Amino acid sequence: MARESVGEMDVERRHLLWEYRKLTAAKARKLERLRRELDEAYREWSAVSKITKMLERGEITTEEAKSLLNEGVEKRWEFLRSKGVLEDETA
Repeated sequence: MARESVGEMDVERRHLLWEYRKLTAAKARKLERLRRELDEAYREWSAVSKITKMLERGEITTEEAKSLLNEGVEKRWEFLRSKGVLEDETA
């Protein structure tokens, strides 16, 4: 009888390990997805912040700022590169 309960506990322990490994893998995938989203959000924020500062200082015209307002992040980075704001930075 003692062997049966030890065997059952071992089966239960292996099952729980399997369940926790699945959970760990799922959480790791979620964490990686969130990291990618954070990187993308930071990149977008950075471009908008640089354009905002340039507009505040009068380094760009209101027309340029208007045209960039509804553009995507790639267009904004392209604009910043064309203005020489991004020398060593990568987009």
